[in-house]
Amino acid sequence: MWAFYALLSAIFAASIDPVAKIALRKSDEYLVGWFGLLFSLPFLAVPFFIGRAPVFTPELFRIILIAIPFEVLAIVFYYKAIRSADISASVPFLSITPIFSAILAYFLMGERIGRQGIFGICLITIGVYSMNIKEARHSLMHPIKAIFTNKGSLYMVFVGLLFAFTSAFSKMAMLQMTPEKIAFVYVSFIAISFSPVVFYRSSRGLSRMERGGAAYARYILMGALLALANLTYFRSISMANLAYAISIKRLSLLVSIGYGWFLFRERDVQIRFLSTICMCAGVILIILAAK
Repeated sequence: MWAFYALLSAIFAASIDPVAKIALRKSDEYLVGWFGLLFSLPFLAVPFFIGRAPVFTPELFRIILIAIPFEVLAIVFYYKAIRSADISASVPFLSITPIFSAILAYFLMGERIGRQGIFGICLITIGVYSMNIKEARHSLMHPIKAIFTNKGSLYMVFVGLLFAFTSAFSKMAMLQMTPEKIAFVYVSFIAISFSPVVFYRSSRGLSRMERGGAAYARYILMGALLALANLTYFRSISMANLAYAISIKRLSLLVSIGYGWFLFRERDVQIRFLSTICMCAGVILIILAAK
């Protein structure tokens, strides 16, 4: 059942991307990210207020306070990436998160990865390289250089690093409360902490926002999808190992590429799709290696 919830989370999370892509045409990433969080709270509040009141522990507050800077940065740079590049050219780079996780585990806890995990890292590396394989006509290094010259892919690589931390924090927070309760609490703290940044930018005229019924309808849709993605995500990691749930959730990358092709007619989707399959296979191998 945990795999079903993780798969649902992947679909809901990927479905946010095309809505956000449209919203980002006339609004900046700070407001789009903040409104997504804000409009998800009414949906998350329903399961939160049903049943017994949750117990708030000092440990929970400590975990969330540490997680907030990582979460806020991840949100901002995620939407920066989507705004700067095609969905199918940026989102797949999230598959490098397990590589960062493996490196962190090695330096922080001395955990070593076996041959299977190394092969998984190689597959992810091949997938990342082949995303810009057309650049190889100039030189073998051009596909790598393209990652750093394309803002969308560079931003998403940074988000992949941040996700290596946030996934661990979300699991630790979930252990303090039931999945339905922690989803509302976790997102509420992020939204509240994000608010001063948005208010400051708005007061300085640094942020722009689209107004009107269509714009708010998009934010409401983003909020509903984000709420469903969080509820199913926390439910999945409450039932299974975090790494396993994340590996299933990474299938959202393939769904996002599908949206990019179907809704925005993005180019080179075939190459990006095959590259992402290679990356996802690498993710699965790393997860199995850690079993």
